Amino acid sequence: GNRFRGLGHLEVGKQRTTSGSYEWKEDLLFVAAEPFFEDDLELHVIVANPGKDEVVIGQQTVPLSSIVKGGDEHDHFDVMPSKWFDLKNPDKPQFDSSVDDGNDNSSRMRICLKNMLDGRYRIVHDSKGYMDDTRPADRKLWRPPVGRVHLGILRATGLPLRMGKSTVNPYCVAKYGDKWVRTRTILDGPEHVFNEQHTWSVYDIATVLTAGVFDHFPHTRKAHREIGKVQIHLSCLETDRVYAHSYPLIILNRRGFKKAGELQIAVKLSSESFISLLGMYARSTLPKMHYEHPLTVMEEDKFRSEVAEVMALRFSRVEPPLRSEIVAYMCNATGGTSCWSMRKSKVNFFRLMQVASPFIHLFQSVTSWKNPAVALISCVIFVLALCFHKLVLSMVIIYFVLVALWNYRFRPRKPPFFDHKVSCLGSVHPDEIDEEFDSVESSCSIDLVRMRYDRLRSVAGRVQTVVGDVATQGERIQSLLCWRDPRATAIFQFIIVMVSIVVYFVPKKVLVGIAGFYIMRHPRFRKKNNTPSIVENFFRRLPDKQGTLI
Repeated sequence: GNRFRGLGHLEVGKQRTTSGSYEWKEDLLFVAAEPFFEDDLELHVIVANPGKDEVVIGQQTVPLSSIVKGGDEHDHFDVMPSKWFDLKNPDKPQFDSSVDDGNDNSSRMRICLKNMLDGRYRIVHDSKGYMDDTRPADRKLWRPPVGRVHLGILRATGLPLRMGKSTVNPYCVAKYGDKWVRTRTILDGPEHVFNEQHTWSVYDIATVLTAGVFDHFPHTRKAHREIGKVQIHLSCLETDRVYAHSYPLIILNRRGFKKAGELQIAVKLSSESFISLLGMYARSTLPKMHYEHPLTVMEEDKFRSEVAEVMALRFSRVEPPLRSEIVAYMCNATGGTSCWSMRKSKVNFFRLMQVASPFIHLFQSVTSWKNPAVALISCVIFVLALCFHKLVLSMVIIYFVLVALWNYRFRPRKPPFFDHKVSCLGSVHPDEIDEEFDSVESSCSIDLVRMRYDRLRSVAGRVQTVVGDVATQGERIQSLLCWRDPRATAIFQFIIVMVSIVVYFVPKKVLVGIAGFYIMRHPRFRKKNNTPSIVENFFRRLPDKQGTLI
């Protein structure tokens, strides 16, 4: 069988045939960066012999500069014309194309390709939620900027000393969009003052400006050490206001986290047109192709790492060069976004609980009457909603407006920054952080991997139990109409008929009022013990499929 491979280490499936013709009909995606005349698309046709080494029987190199650019919004890869390419045999000498000895099989090996440089996608190099640019790759599809962001890098204070108790040689790297800047390096200075200002054009304020601090090691090839970074969400900034603050620099590695000083910066967001700035909220975040022909999660993760590698290669050629570890740290390319992390799982759970806790707390305070004033006000509002039910929707909308106006006094005065408390960095076990930085093929000892596996099994077992409980409740609801328990279904049918008669004759306001006051009733009218209700007892006796599982 043969298979086809291209640049980027992608390959299509194997084909077996006796006619000598093969068809794959598969689409492969690669990352290409301008200028296109520097790179080529390499194709190899390989014979895969079971139990033997693979043999390349044909190859071809296609310059990227010769591939058609499909930047129009109406272009599609399926309608692009295909083209035949001659495959060259690498084991035979290649002569001039005008000479044909009649024995060169490579002249009869051809492959049909359909290729296109699609500039309608935005292949991001940042992790999700920290994108600094949402424009498509093709410049012809760019919209006018909606504003400008000004960054002033002032100073760094409280930076840690090196292992040899010597002072650091810090420099800053800031990135936004397609522009990266690097400050000068302060060598052996008592004060780390930069006082540099840079400006970027803003095309979407739902982006992030990143500034990192690094330690330079002169006269050595030792990797530059990252000290920390600050990420500013432009959507959290008011226009034409200067935010001058000191942001903490936090280092997170396998040994844990520690504060590594502060970076003092000044940020200002200016608007080119206020109407364009407001109209931006109605547009999609990513280019249209991400919604019409979306990329898979695996493709996005693969492209993210490839883009970081391409950027590191390009920045190594500039003066002064940026090292690959600096680019990887600024792009969050050092760790996979889909890898398991116990700490991040806890953080996401606490975030969910923080969103739901106000509603849960309000419901519990009304039903338990721990705060009689809140319970009485809730009853009064409920009565007004019953009497003026046509105004309920308007009252809810006005309520949200009033809450927003009330919170305006307490609005944040400082852009958000890394919070070690919200990130659970101070309350997690050190091994959980060490596990987060472990490679995909673990480099730890077998006993440690076994311990982590057992811990993961324990967590997954609890999740499995919760999923099973939810499925059980759904199966019990379905059994009400399936006559699996004929007595329970008969009782349910009788109750439903009675309820339908009551709902038909009793006004809706009365039913809603009875239900509302029943839920908000005083604890004096509730059961003294915690025994289940009649409805709960009936529901628990309904059959489910747990008895049929092995």
